[in-house]
Amino acid sequence: MGFQDIELEGDALSIIKLMKSHGDDLSIVSNLIKEAKCISLSFHSCIFMYARRKRNIVADSLAKYAK
Repeated sequence: MGFQDIELEGDALSIIKLMKSHGDDLSIVSNLIKEAKCISLSFHSCIFMYARRKRNIVADSLAKYAK
C-alpha cells in the first residue's frame, strides 16, 4: 500500500504496553508480540496507542459485528 508512517490504536492496554516495551516478554502472546514488532520495523515510524473502547466506537462496533 505504500504506507511509511502508521499509528495503531488498540483497546487492550496490556498489549499496547507490550508493544511499546523494550524488555523481554514472558507473556503467553510473546511470539505474536515479537512478530508484530518485527513487522513494525518495516515502517519508517510505527506508533502504538491505547484508546478506550468508548473513544473508539467505530472499531468496537466493527469487532462486535464480526463476531
